[in-house]
Amino acid sequence: MKLREWSRHYTVMVVPERSSRVRRFVVSRRLLRALALSFGLSTLALGFFGWRAWQLRRQVQQAALLREATLDLQAQLQAQQEEVRRIAATLAQIEGLTERVRQITQLRDPARHLAMGPGPRSAPGLAPGVLLAAGERFDYEDEL
Repeated sequence: MKLREWSRHYTVMVVPERSSRVRRFVVSRRLLRALALSFGLSTLALGFFGWRAWQLRRQVQQAALLREATLDLQAQLQAQQEEVRRIAATLAQIEGLTERVRQITQLRDPARHLAMGPGPRSAPGLAPGVLLAAGERFDYEDEL
């Protein structure tokens, strides 16, 4: 019975080098198992938290890169929108000038049957035709 009782406990002796006092500690097997289990769980928890911290750090770095890319894209978008506004203003100015030139030169006058440039749109389904004067030929290929 005594042997079994001693096998459940371990004696740890600490012998100092200079002093003569020897210390004895009796440690049970249950305590050693609890210490080993707590050490293992602590190591596992530290490993998990370290891995999670590394993962979060990586996500923060990616978020910073994405923020920077977003700012660059927003700046490019703003520049392109400004360019589109400038082109639209120029186009409106050109259209206004074109209309004034037509009014001044009277190049589109339905009363005189005079139209230069694109005229009013014809009815859908009608193909544009060519009006020829009396005696005018359309077959220019023969003259080559």
